[in-house]
Amino acid sequence: MTATPRQRKLIEAYPSPHGDRSSPLAIGISGAGGFVGSALSSFLKLAGHRVVPLKRGYGPVASEEARWWPEPDLASLEGLDAVVHLAGETVAQLWTRAARERIEFSRVEGTKRLCRALAELKSPPQTLISASAAGYYEQTLDHPVDESGPAGCGFLSRLCVDWEGATRSAEQAGIRVCQLRLGLVISPRGGLLKPQLPFFKLGLGPILGDGQQMQSFIDLDDLVGAIYHLLHTREVRGPVNGTAPNPLSQAEFAQTLARACGARQWLRLPEAPFRMLLKDQAGMLFEGVAALPKRLLESGYVFCAPTFSEALDYHLS
Repeated sequence: MTATPRQRKLIEAYPSPHGDRSSPLAIGISGAGGFVGSALSSFLKLAGHRVVPLKRGYGPVASEEARWWPEPDLASLEGLDAVVHLAGETVAQLWTRAARERIEFSRVEGTKRLCRALAELKSPPQTLISASAAGYYEQTLDHPVDESGPAGCGFLSRLCVDWEGATRSAEQAGIRVCQLRLGLVISPRGGLLKPQLPFFKLGLGPILGDGQQMQSFIDLDDLVGAIYHLLHTREVRGPVNGTAPNPLSQAEFAQTLARACGARQWLRLPEAPFRMLLKDQAGMLFEGVAALPKRLLESGYVFCAPTFSEALDYHLS
């Protein structure tokens, strides 16, 4: 597999923390087979590092894998330089009581178990990057927010607060922890964009409600790049917004995507029926926040796609 120009630039920007490219990092990744995890795994291998998938299940683990769930295999987790924790039940499902319990258990209890295991190791990893979400913040703010902003009070916000709090045992063990608050990930291979592309190409891409709700996004290459940057930038710890520096409204999102698809944007879906059917879950469609990546920018990360238009130009041209 050959590195893209974006990937080559990123690889060249960060020398090995060991000071020697012949001494790669061993990086454990939970959710390594998922949308973000597979992209990150491929990139890290291109950069010369050793990827250790963190697997679920029982029984023995292969020599190139480690087990973290439901009961961690401590021996297989030894020797990791860093861990990137991406696994968790998707929130993109109907929020029944059972679904909420699954989401909370997988993300909060799963993170607790992983962090407790890392804290028990004879030689714990130096760094843990644990996924969180921009849903941490109040989703009806009328102004941008950076990492210093307070948490909201809805289901997603409470989930993120508990999810991030679940990393405490790793922090107490001296591991540098970054809670990466992810925005909407942009790539034609998955995330926010893939399921919407067919509708926008047909001219059926909607503006939702008044379209003024803000959407904090990040290009998939920038998300991988931000993780790689945090692995190498040891002075950064705590919450980090994994978002591009130019959030946009949902109406701007719909109009920009329609133009990129060569279609007209005309459809608007009213809010009231969704509120009636989905209750508080409708906030995922009709609420949002402009979360700015202050800590990434201040620590020197340079975005590949700082605007939504640039992300689309790269992926759809």
